[in-house]
Amino acid sequence: MRYRRQSAPSKRKYRPREFRPPAPTIGHGRFQGRRVDELSDDELAAFVKRDARWQSTAAAPSFLPGVPPSCVDLAPYWCARFELEGRKKATPSGGEFRLDPKESVEGIARRLVDWAFRFASRKHHPDHGGSHEGMVRLAQARDALLKAVNPVH
Repeated sequence: MRYRRQSAPSKRKYRPREFRPPAPTIGHGRFQGRRVDELSDDELAAFVKRDARWQSTAAAPSFLPGVPPSCVDLAPYWCARFELEGRKKATPSGGEFRLDPKESVEGIARRLVDWAFRFASRKHHPDHGGSHEGMVRLAQARDALLKAVNPVH
């Protein structure tokens, strides 16, 4: 029995790249001629709910003379769904920033700085496609803001 020699583990780190499909042009309905990524959130939701199922595209070839070939095109629907999901992720997870009426202004400022830092670090962290230098600068900015909120006497 022959044994395979195991190769050394790769030193390359996997960095996920953001996937952006090309935005299709809407062929039928209220938003005809517009691209999916140009629509507002409300328009996207309305398109997915009503107009997406009526999209069609040319298919080749037509077997009936004089009848243009067509088939259902679900690309605008799925791109609209993908765009809506991406826009939802733009807001920080963990919900919105809530205010406690009994909390001091300094406490609110500290929590707001921490909340904003966590939100920005999700995008600029080296593990998520950002750079080390950018993350260091972000941490320095957070420290400067916290120092301004809590000056040491």
